[in-house]
Amino acid sequence: MADVESDHSEDSLFDGSELLDTCTHLQNLPIVHQFPPINIPGLHLDQEAISPETQSQILSQLSFDPPSVTQHVIFGTLPPFLGCLVEQLRVRAQSYICLNTHTKLFNQVDNRQCIINVYGYNESPSAYYLPQHTDLECFGEGVIILSLGSSIAMKFESLADGANDSFELLLRPGSVLYLTDDARYRWTHGIAPRTVDNVHNVGLLQRGVRVGVTLRYYNE
Repeated sequence: MADVESDHSEDSLFDGSELLDTCTHLQNLPIVHQFPPINIPGLHLDQEAISPETQSQILSQLSFDPPSVTQHVIFGTLPPFLGCLVEQLRVRAQSYICLNTHTKLFNQVDNRQCIINVYGYNESPSAYYLPQHTDLECFGEGVIILSLGSSIAMKFESLADGANDSFELLLRPGSVLYLTDDARYRWTHGIAPRTVDNVHNVGLLQRGVRVGVTLRYYNE
């Protein structure tokens, strides 16, 4: 049975008498890892890339009207509040990403596309659902995924013939996920439709409202 956080830290789910009954129903949840359990070329996770202050500034610039409007798409020039952040990430990533990978992520001649999605706008598990997929070939070699607002688990599945490799990875608020090479083309990523994640060495975390920002280059 999964351990459960008993304090009131960020994302903590339950306390008091509800714990045992809830765990009985949720003990079969998949384990969510805080760090990649498999070494996948091109997968980089920076869990503390965006400060809480910057997250708040970005979120204050966004406007959604769920369930009719849960996505915004931007082509070309990014708005200043995102352009400045991308520049900060570009500089930060130089310290731990090799030059070839860094170029795929930050220094292409094509224009950028930015997709902003809001998840968890109601209590239905389907409000978090993102089907397993790889990004289309028309997009560039590097994908950048920003997570704001709430923690969430992202699932990865191998596309290799005969492989059953899969795992779920925790994306905390302010984290940035970089996908290139095998992580970009040979593994799918998505989000399972549920409201709770069972995080290794943490316990059960309630999903809240999460905003995902995906940045990619695209061929016009």
